[in-house]
Amino acid sequence: MQIIFFKRVLRKLISNFFKYFALSLTIILSMVLVVSIVSAADSIILGTSEMESECAVEDGQFVTFVPLLDEEIKTLESKNVEIEPMFYMDYKTDYDGLLRVFKERKNQNKVCITKGKSPSEKNEIVIEKRHSEENNIQIDDKIDIVGQEFVVSGIGVSPDYNAPYKNLSDPSIDSSSFGPAWVTDEGYNSLAETGKSKNAEEYLYSYKLGNNIDDDELKKLLESFEFNPEKVEDISFKEYWRYTNGKIDDFDSYSHTFDDGLKSLSKGLTEIKSNNDSINNSGNIILDYAINNANVVVRSIDSSIELNADNYAEKLEKCAVKADALGNGEMIRSLKRNIDELKANTDGLIKYTNSISDVESSALKL
Repeated sequence: MQIIFFKRVLRKLISNFFKYFALSLTIILSMVLVVSIVSAADSIILGTSEMESECAVEDGQFVTFVPLLDEEIKTLESKNVEIEPMFYMDYKTDYDGLLRVFKERKNQNKVCITKGKSPSEKNEIVIEKRHSEENNIQIDDKIDIVGQEFVVSGIGVSPDYNAPYKNLSDPSIDSSSFGPAWVTDEGYNSLAETGKSKNAEEYLYSYKLGNNIDDDELKKLLESFEFNPEKVEDISFKEYWRYTNGKIDDFDSYSHTFDDGLKSLSKGLTEIKSNNDSINNSGNIILDYAINNANVVVRSIDSSIELNADNYAEKLEKCAVKADALGNGEMIRSLKRNIDELKANTDGLIKYTNSISDVESSALKL
């Protein structure tokens, strides 16, 4: 009976050989695929863990308007938070690339050198791996950055630029035109002294949290720090602050002049009824002058702002929110109120010229 059974099975296998062969091959390939995926996943996890350990990956980052004071850093460290500055500036190169230059990292997000060595001299630089490949940059190549020559001492990667986006809002990576780079402290300061960076220095910090604090608590602690421009030692910021405050002081003077002029204008309305065109033009000139001077002030806070009679209210309100970080938010809001009054006055003048019967009431409102 058993012999008959085996013969029947053998006949089935022979008669359906290709069917069973295909089925067996599918099973084997599926097993190989599953094993390969699992092995690849294990390799990625292992590689990530090794890189995290080797490069001391951060827990997070934050940006400040000005560098943290020594006492503020000590406060963070007392709360079991490790802080490392990762300031950077962007520079154009002689091959039309844009390099985001950092100082060499010491404790967090350390650069893993894949070829060559870390920079040790003022004129040495490490280039990010993908950017070097896209632009065929090799060890010992010379790169001109805003007139200063650097020698490529190494090629490397860092965990915070595994995907080297220029901006987080960018839809894709363009490593041919943009990449991070790392230099010595002396090399960084030498580039900064040229004043030729494409952007102001970004005060970026990475951090690692201890056991007794989380991200939300760190955020609250940072928000509790009070901004005092007198304590800021950064030379570039001091110059910026002096320029900004000077413009605001100038505008205060302009505002008082405008107020005095408007009072005189109100008193003389009844004497210049016949000069309707002149009245309308004077109101518009004063309003335009105020808006132009307002442009000078707000551009020192946000250079992209362009004020006009139609959009000044919305843009000044947004600018005031940014200026709160400088302690100048109320000054910008005061500026908006002054222009609101000028706008109201100008509209009142137009109504006055269109209706002689409203001359007296318009003059009283002004």
